[in-house]
Amino acid sequence: MREDTFKSQMVILAKEKGFRARLNPKSNSYEYYLWLRGLQKWLNDKHKLMVVDYPYKDHGDDVNDDVRFKFYIYNHKVKTDNKEFKHREDSLEQGCKEALELIVIPERPFNN
Repeated sequence: MREDTFKSQMVILAKEKGFRARLNPKSNSYEYYLWLRGLQKWLNDKHKLMVVDYPYKDHGDDVNDDVRFKFYIYNHKVKTDNKEFKHREDSLEQGCKEALELIVIPERPFNN
């Protein structure tokens, strides 16, 4: 349930910021992942916000530990780093969400 709510909030936030790709509310996880990759590309092309998700393993970790994933957001002003995620999709999703929150849409003046 939390995943569906978060996915819905992501789609709404992306639409508010100008991303026009549609996502069927009943889409499967693969379709959502492709939508996220499209959002990632749009963030880079339109807003120069590069969201990079990558595998991460601390050198002090045991060899048998699972690989985790991290993301960073980079543009000419900001580079953020974050916590680790168990799944690449979760890392990409959080990175895209934080990048969307950096976008400021100017308010249009009220015309009489």
